[in-house]
Amino acid sequence: MTVSQYLQETYARRRKNFLALTEGKSNPSIAATMRVTKVSVNGFKHGHRHITEIRARLIEQSFGLSFGDLDK
Repeated sequence: MTVSQYLQETYARRRKNFLALTEGKSNPSIAATMRVTKVSVNGFKHGHRHITEIRARLIEQSFGLSFGDLDK
């Protein structure tokens, strides 16, 4: 597996878990919880923005998850 393939799989896993975590919540409420813009939340949901390592840890912290939960 190449680094690029690994990253794409990681980003896809994080996005899937993010969607499950935020299911049924509005973009404005998610944005307020994460302290980001609604545009950013929309980008994460639709895959236009990657959930990077730093962003994943911030999302976990914002929602009271344990370190690495978004990567599982």
